[in-house]
Amino acid sequence: NIELVFYEGYDPSIIDFKHIINKLSNSNADCIYLASTGSSTGIIIKQIYQNPNISKNVPIIGDISLANSENIKLIGELKSPVYIVNSQISHDFIDLYYKHYDETPNAFAAYSYSIPFMIHDVLCSMKDTISDISDIYNQFIQSSFETVVGPITFDKNTHEPKLELSVYPL
Repeated sequence: NIELVFYEGYDPSIIDFKHIINKLSNSNADCIYLASTGSSTGIIIKQIYQNPNISKNVPIIGDISLANSENIKLIGELKSPVYIVNSQISHDFIDLYYKHYDETPNAFAAYSYSIPFMIHDVLCSMKDTISDISDIYNQFIQSSFETVVGPITFDKNTHEPKLELSVYPL
């Protein structure tokens, strides 16, 4: 089991993550998951490495945006194990996103892109049979979807989404 020690959002325009790094250094985390985007991923890792209170043996896990060349240059030498979680984001989506935004998409971008299509599929499949909002929810969790992040289904007991993920070292 994984215990979430703390979650911290940030303004994407900042480059000083001192407040996050200080909380992280006091958390005794077993691993660090960065769901960040663009160059902030590399900047955060560099600041983690510069903090003497954070063990250099703590694995860092990020999504596919971690592997872009800008972040690799910003990080420099890897001082801890670094892994990438890839939720099978389609290469077509990555290419289109990169052409439009000039950066590699993170998982949030791909999931955000997928969700309206999932909702659309459910609503179209139900047509005029919706009598209550719970009908939509029940149909949603019983469905399976082909998305730009790969197939998504829902656990029948917990209703949590199930994704096919792969993890590989950077």
